[in-house]
Amino acid sequence: MSFPEWLARRLVVRDARGNRPPGAGLARRWVEPDGDEIVVIAQGDGFDLVLKHPKNITIHGISVKTALALARFLVRWWVWSSWCGAKMRLWGWTQGRLVEQAARRNGPPELARPR
Repeated sequence: MSFPEWLARRLVVRDARGNRPPGAGLARRWVEPDGDEIVVIAQGDGFDLVLKHPKNITIHGISVKTALALARFLVRWWVWSSWCGAKMRLWGWTQGRLVEQAARRNGPPELARPR
């Protein structure tokens, strides 16, 4: 057996669907609270991005280059812009304290009375 044949046998993904290129066969599904679904399916040399809404399904094929750019963007957003989620939690906490301060200063809001 030649080296290329040996290496090809070691790199191929074997599963119930047969032999596929390296990196294929991995998929992940997320369901949003409103019922929308996002599915990412690795195909070896690219990805399928499936967006499922209650009335339609959209499938996009994306290259590895685009998938890596998306991954870099998401990591940068999560780490630098969101502080790993802490920024939003802190902001929510400050908003609650500001509302409490305003209520103490101004008293409870009056309900509108019908005329």
